[in-house]
Amino acid sequence: MIRSLLRVLADAGRSGSDTPPAQLEQGRGPIMPAPASDPAPVPDRMARSLAAFRGPVMIVTSGKDLTAAEFNDLARTSGRWRRLLRNPRLTAHELKECDHTFSREAWQDEVAALTRKWVGTL
Repeated sequence: MIRSLLRVLADAGRSGSDTPPAQLEQGRGPIMPAPASDPAPVPDRMARSLAAFRGPVMIVTSGKDLTAAEFNDLARTSGRWRRLLRNPRLTAHELKECDHTFSREAWQDEVAALTRKWVGTL
């Protein structure tokens, strides 16, 4: 899920931007993909992108997924991530019985239903 989110965030930034870098760092502009040479760890780049993006965000994690477990551990232990995830523009769901790819049709339907409901609130 984190890789998917990062891909979506990077794709969103590829549409181009005239926002000066200083404004991006202050969170006042569209997302810009991190340069390939950015040495920051993925969670740091992801947090920076999430902080810069001003639109609504939905995060869906699965309960039977090591990547999601690592993300949840980070979210519990990092003050920066706790603040980001408390933002009212962010909606988070954990589907405890699901695997990383939501491989069962019922799980995919559940993600689709959550997404439809969330989009309906925008």
